[in-house]
Amino acid sequence: MRKSGEFIKYFNPETITVIDASFVDNIDITFEAVRYGRNKTVRRYFKYTFYGGGFIMKFLQKLEKREHVEIVCTGDSITQWCYHTHGLQGYAGMFYDRLMKKYQTYDVFMFNTGRSGSNTNDLLERLDRDLIRFAPDFATVMIGMNDAAQGEAGLPGFRERLTAIVEKIINADIEFMLMTQNCLPINLPAVSGASNRAALPLYTELIRDIAREYNIPLCDVYSDFERRMNEGYDSYWFLLDDPFHPNETGHSAIADLLCKAVEV
Repeated sequence: MRKSGEFIKYFNPETITVIDASFVDNIDITFEAVRYGRNKTVRRYFKYTFYGGGFIMKFLQKLEKREHVEIVCTGDSITQWCYHTHGLQGYAGMFYDRLMKKYQTYDVFMFNTGRSGSNTNDLLERLDRDLIRFAPDFATVMIGMNDAAQGEAGLPGFRERLTAIVEKIINADIEFMLMTQNCLPINLPAVSGASNRAALPLYTELIRDIAREYNIPLCDVYSDFERRMNEGYDSYWFLLDDPFHPNETGHSAIADLLCKAVEV
């Protein structure tokens, strides 16, 4: 019988304490843990499956068994994708296609509830309608680009609202992942509009902080796009339709990152 201590490395020790763990055939694992939030302590249960030295997400377990799976991707216009992919799918649809191809199943429903212009205030208001009510097997939340227009002064409110969004999804017992957004060429004055999102790196770091605090998986799109930008603007602009929105190539890159983050 494996001991709970063997699995503590999979949790952030600053926010999670494993109290007890029960096993069925040494594979199905239920953790009783205490999650230490910013101002409160919440006792929650976590269910994972252990395969070959690591945990596999629950929705992937269902896909492997050819069971019905529902997924929600929510966010702003980058998730909605609008017209920036020139008739092709955005990252949510591409992620959907990759899952169907990988697991050879068509029994996957994808709900894309991204909305152009959305920020954390708007997303918090519509979260019940656009995510919670579907009770999906898996969800992604990509938000922050429009919040960043508020500058550094908007950071405390952003933290409060994103924390509320995260806690609401956790309390609905939905498996989900946070995503950062693509970086912007804010150092190029000639790029119209990008300079008013100069605080985006700070908002991105706050998203990472909340992911660590709540022990939520993170797909760090920003880091990958920043790496590409540092390699040269030609490589970076190849991914964009305008300074804010990825094109079809950029969305394909995001879908690849999402697949990697969930270990598909």
